[in-house]
Amino acid sequence: MYKVNFKTKAMNPKERIFITVKDVQILTGKKQKACYAILQKIRVYFNKEKHHAITFKEFYKYFGIE
Repeated sequence: MYKVNFKTKAMNPKERIFITVKDVQILTGKKQKACYAILQKIRVYFNKEKHHAITFKEFYKYFGIE
């Protein structure tokens, strides 16, 4: 698996609450369009509207990472 480097501000969940498409790309290794689809599935799973952001905690919970 890939080693995730949290030294960059773009991928430090301790400094940010919400996850971006780029974060999902780094964590999953998938392309941008697939990551948008993943975030959309998470929004449906948590009953969120299109304009609501996804948190790192919700992302981890959706994928079973605790």
